[in-house]
Amino acid sequence: MIALAFAAPVLHGCVTLSTPPAPGEGTVIVVTQVPANAGSETVRSGFSLDERYPPGSRIVATKFDAASAADARVLSRGFAAAGAPAPSPDLREVLFAGRRRPDSRWGIYQARLGGSKIRAIVELDRDCGDPVYLANDRLAFVCADDPGGAISRPTSSLYTASTKGAAVERITFGAGSALDPSALQDGRILFSMWQGPGAGRPDGGATSLFTVNPDGSMIEPFSGSHRAPAFKFRARPTADQGVVYLAADRPAGVVLVERVELARPQAPAQVLPLFLERGVVREALRPYSVQPLAGGGLLVSARLESAAVRATSAVYRAAPAGTDVSVVFDDPAWHEVEVVAMIPTPSPRGRPSALNPELQTGTLICYDVARTDGNVGPSPRAAHPTALSVEALTWPGGSEGAARRVVQLGEIPVQPDGSILLEVPADVPIRVRSIDADMREIKASEWFWLRPGEVRACFGCHENREAAPVNRYIQALDHPPARLRTLRAGLAP
Repeated sequence: MIALAFAAPVLHGCVTLSTPPAPGEGTVIVVTQVPANAGSETVRSGFSLDERYPPGSRIVATKFDAASAADARVLSRGFAAAGAPAPSPDLREVLFAGRRRPDSRWGIYQARLGGSKIRAIVELDRDCGDPVYLANDRLAFVCADDPGGAISRPTSSLYTASTKGAAVERITFGAGSALDPSALQDGRILFSMWQGPGAGRPDGGATSLFTVNPDGSMIEPFSGSHRAPAFKFRARPTADQGVVYLAADRPAGVVLVERVELARPQAPAQVLPLFLERGVVREALRPYSVQPLAGGGLLVSARLESAAVRATSAVYRAAPAGTDVSVVFDDPAWHEVEVVAMIPTPSPRGRPSALNPELQTGTLICYDVARTDGNVGPSPRAAHPTALSVEALTWPGGSEGAARRVVQLGEIPVQPDGSILLEVPADVPIRVRSIDADMREIKASEWFWLRPGEVRACFGCHENREAAPVNRYIQALDHPPARLRTLRAGLAP
């Protein structure tokens, strides 16, 4: 085997790159490989690292222009399985999810491209994976909520920690599963979240894109919450203010690459078809992962829908429109299921936090609960809300292995101008229902949460997100925040 010396680019001083260079001669790519005799789950609605990375899965590094699979060097040597590589901002190191032994938990580890002992970053009592670097020497990752696997449908949440493994903190508290985080340049975390049936979602639920601050505040729908296909995952920001991701209508269905713009993520997505041209034959590709390149190009790990050319998946490079696909790297003994290129990109910015960990509540303020987009929100002809009912989703006695239950926190009157101001328990899933004068439900929200001391403002009930609120004084500010039933200690997950 030929030994390679990997010299990652070093950024000196304070350098801002508006457009990262495209991979070229000498550029290193890091690839997750799954044994050729093992499948890989592409469309995911839950967090199962065992399904994604079966025994023997590994992470390798090679040159972008390498012609031989023998040039690849294993970065996860000694691990029973590994996957989910993420390059560090200085391009010297790679985070990955790894399992040291077949019977051990999945943790977060760091390997140097230049070669040295692998360092453990996060090892908890539960499986953790999908790491990504954030600003200020921190990282985000996903962990299973139930270490014992007793919940009928296990869920997962986002966590953060320092790159030294300290200060581990859970930051999402939804009713579904958080998956596939990535860092936006403005410092927010972009991730997928599976949600159960309801609100127009199919019986098997759906996976949409969301954003959240690194402290867990300001959870916001980003794209795809009420738009087919049902599953959207592995979202990655582009250099030209867009986001690309994989989408599928069902787990066994066709997988597409879609793109939305950061400025208008709720607008219809652009589909980027992937086809390998072989003379007059067009071979469709089924992607496993996608990474944007400079100029709108894509680096994808994928397999051909037809096995006429290659029996295993490989790494491909695609033009901005998804055409002109060419093979970059392929080892016929392995499925290449994930790929990242070690090229400089702008580091995410830090975001200030106004949370107060000594508090057990957050504050919710709404300008007008009757304001609606008339589509996903209440009909414009609906009755005017007179009260708001608030519920929490809890685990009895604090046991994550127990069944969840909905707890009624109480009802508060809506002010004549439609405004409300109330305190709700922090770090638990919350849902609100608007009620008319006859105590009939008008509309229910999705599950969301507030962090300790967070002040969350909304302008309506599924209001148009491209419209600003009316500039007026709201009557709810004439009264102290309404205080609802306090959850007994130990109920919150």
